[in-house]
Amino acid sequence: MAIWFWLALASNVVVWSIFFYLLSRRHWNVAALIVGILHMLFSVVLSVAPFRSFLDPHYPGLGLGFLRLKGLAVTLPATLIFGWAVAAAWLAISKGRGRWMTLIVVGDIFLALNFGGSTLLEGRSDNWRIDFGEGRSITGLASAFILLLFFTFPFVASAIWAARRSRSNGTAPPLTSDLQEKRSDTEDDTNDINSFCFSESGV
Repeated sequence: MAIWFWLALASNVVVWSIFFYLLSRRHWNVAALIVGILHMLFSVVLSVAPFRSFLDPHYPGLGLGFLRLKGLAVTLPATLIFGWAVAAAWLAISKGRGRWMTLIVVGDIFLALNFGGSTLLEGRSDNWRIDFGEGRSITGLASAFILLLFFTFPFVASAIWAARRSRSNGTAPPLTSDLQEKRSDTEDDTNDINSFCFSESGV
C-alpha cells in the first residue's frame, strides 16, 4: 500500500475517534446525529485527495461538481473541504445551535449549489460522471441520480436544519435544549397544579 493510503487511513481513525467521543457526551439529538454522520461520510470521500495529490505525481485529479482540479492544485482545496466537513460534523453533535451553525450553512449551500448546479446545467447525459479514480466511473442517468440524491438533497436539508439552529439563542447543544424545554414544561404543569391546590385550600 502507498504511503498516502496509510496517511488517509490514519486521519480517518483520528477524526472518527473524536466524533465518537463527542457522541459519548450525548449533546445531540437525532437530527444533529444525521447531519453529523452526513458530513463525516463526506469527509471520508475526500480524505484521500489531500495526501495523494501531494505525494502521488500520477494522481489523476479531483472532480467535485464545477470544481475540477489536477495534480498539486488539488491539495489545498481538498484539505480545506475535508477540514470543513469534519468540523461541521463535530459542531453538529457538540454545539447544535448558535452562531457556529452558520459555518455548516455556508458550506452546505456551496456544496448543494456546486453538485446540483453542475448536474442540472450539463446539457448531455454523457457529461454526468462520477470518477472514482483508477479508471472506474459512473456515467449517465445513474450518475445524475447519485449526485442529486446523495450529494445535493442531503446538503440542502442539512443547510435548512443548521439555519434554524443558528437562530436559536445561546449555544446549548440540542439534546440539552430539548431536556431543558421538557423540564420547563413539567415545572409549569407543577406550578399550575400547586396554584390550583392553593386556591382550593383558601376556599
